[in-house]
Amino acid sequence: MAKENQGYISNLNLAETTNPSLAIANLAGVTIPADLKIIQNNLRNISTISYQTFSGGFFQFDDLEFVFTDDDKIKVSKNVSIGTTTLNKNSNYFVCNSNGKNKFKISTTSSSVGFTTFDVNAVDKNNFNFIRDDSVSFNNISNIIDPTQNNFSNDPLTDNSNQGTIRFLDNQIFGSGPDRLKNAISETQDNVERANFLIGQKYTTTGNIDTDQLLKYGGVLKIVDPVSFNSNTTNLVDEKSPGLFIGNIRAFSSDNNPWSEESAALKTSSSAISVNELFFYDQVQITGINTTSSSPTNPSTFTHKLPIKVDGEIYYLLLKESGT
Repeated sequence: MAKENQGYISNLNLAETTNPSLAIANLAGVTIPADLKIIQNNLRNISTISYQTFSGGFFQFDDLEFVFTDDDKIKVSKNVSIGTTTLNKNSNYFVCNSNGKNKFKISTTSSSVGFTTFDVNAVDKNNFNFIRDDSVSFNNISNIIDPTQNNFSNDPLTDNSNQGTIRFLDNQIFGSGPDRLKNAISETQDNVERANFLIGQKYTTTGNIDTDQLLKYGGVLKIVDPVSFNSNTTNLVDEKSPGLFIGNIRAFSSDNNPWSEESAALKTSSSAISVNELFFYDQVQITGINTTSSSPTNPSTFTHKLPIKVDGEIYYLLLKESGT
């Protein structure tokens, strides 16, 4: 052991002190061992989330409040095949296309050189973890504290004009004092949660928009079928088939007139129809009836009647179902 006021003998290579922390403290200062322990543990800090499922090419996490975000460095706890690609547990990957809430993809490269994104088409294991490297680097700290921005004695956090302010944290928005950073994080979380709630209330073109809420609209309601999905009548029972339904009855399938002229008749392929007002602009000729005479027919042979208005008076046309 080193003797008081004597120091160390150089050729013994610090053998006099068996405690490395004491040796470093004697050489560099009493606070240095504690600083080195913080740095050492910092490099070991990790966060872990377990795989749940995949959907639409993404790893999906529906039971979490947040997930890893873009450029987070991660590993997997075991080798995992995700279709045509195998993730190696000894390799580093980067999070990409994350929404910060419940899904992300992964890349072999970071955004600084451009993401190389893998779509998740299959997963051959269910019990593995994503492990994020949570060590704090100099760049991480620089992203919070900007040393080039000085306070000039107007920052309520400190009176030291040579110390940098926390960037983007306006004291008029988040208040002053030591809670300013906490207020900023809380405000950001509130904004994200409110935005996610409002997004869930909107009608989208990428998901199911079934709702039991009262729908009000003004102006023209237009329904389109850009890929002609409804041209195949068997697709009309598919839930993806575009259309306007009143109750359980399909009222319209597109913005086109569902009636077409075929020979001397009007024809529609709708499975259930009702005519409110049908206006004939020019002369109307009904087979079997002319202006001079008509032969009588037993009324009981008709199956339907159609009300019509002629010069303000209502008349009924007696009709027969086709084939009767």
